[in-house]
Amino acid sequence: GLGTLKAHGVIDPVHNVTQNTYYTTIQGAVNDADAGDVIEVLPGSYSESVSITVNDLTIRSTMGADVTGIAGGSVGVQIEVNDFVLNGFSVMSSEWGINVLDVTGGDITLKNCIFANSMYATLFANVTDSSIKLMDNTMSTTWRGFYFEKNVTGSSITATGNSIANLQAEGGVHFQSPLDDCVVEVSDNTITDSMYGVCASGEVIPFTCASSST
Repeated sequence: GLGTLKAHGVIDPVHNVTQNTYYTTIQGAVNDADAGDVIEVLPGSYSESVSITVNDLTIRSTMGADVTGIAGGSVGVQIEVNDFVLNGFSVMSSEWGINVLDVTGGDITLKNCIFANSMYATLFANVTDSSIKLMDNTMSTTWRGFYFEKNVTGSSITATGNSIANLQAEGGVHFQSPLDDCVVEVSDNTITDSMYGVCASGEVIPFTCASSST
């Protein structure tokens, strides 16, 4: 919920920079946010599943993913809006780290994050005419990595600068058919100790893979 400036200058850890309001939880800040707001999060472990319900938000940590984590239940972060940036969090959950569902004409960026100990690090489904950017993330001990499951069409997908290791099953970057009319670039990633580095199941799709180590 909405926080306050406390005695001795101590403030609640989640700050809507745009509105200059403070919260005890990330979800509380999201619930009160307006489109275009920027939310900053102080270091800590946030035991909550975060549902992104406001379009065009940026949520970023102040000190990075090593010291700022979201530990949800079955889903760490659920994204069902068209524009969103998540920057600098570790995300852990029992099943899905981040779900990106039902996005049309959107711009989704996940960067400088750590994904661990989930069945799926990220899952994308029903994404149309959108831009997906996956940059400078670290991933380990998940079942699948960046997993594009179904109905991803007409979109631009970029995965660059990611470090992926010790996946328990399939690809670090896994494209599942149908994936129609997409432009995909996979570059400058390091993928080790995994069954597949980059894989496409079903129909062949056009994509470039440059300077990636697998």
